[in-house]
Amino acid sequence: MSLIDWIVLLISMRAVTVQIRTNITVLVRRGLPQGGGLSPILWSLIAYSLLKWLTQQGIFALGYADNGIALVVGNILSTICDIMQGILKGVEKWCRQMQLSINPEKTETILFTRRYKPDDVKDIKFYGKTLMLTKQVKYPP
Repeated sequence: MSLIDWIVLLISMRAVTVQIRTNITVLVRRGLPQGGGLSPILWSLIAYSLLKWLTQQGIFALGYADNGIALVVGNILSTICDIMQGILKGVEKWCRQMQLSINPEKTETILFTRRYKPDDVKDIKFYGKTLMLTKQVKYPP
């Protein structure tokens, strides 16, 4: 058995058992095992193409385990919002191509500015949901 065959079996032939009064076992056909030793490496191999694409767009992008950051820098707030909206549309497209998804509920935006009262920030949508503008974020969560 080759390494690739072993990894495919790891991903596609896992059984998960839940016990609530009775045992329920389901065959998991997608995703990586939570806490699995190879999971971060395999995820990095998948996420590399997204991080590379973001970098090619002029965006500073960083990934850690299954988390990521995209940083847009500029002087005009409305332009920054438009660029970020375009980037998120590109991320959605990448996810569709890879048959993956990112939870918009776990996605946040933060504005770093020296202005005491910055201009109104345009709503930024991800998978049709308006992202929350926060005052602080923890990375990695």
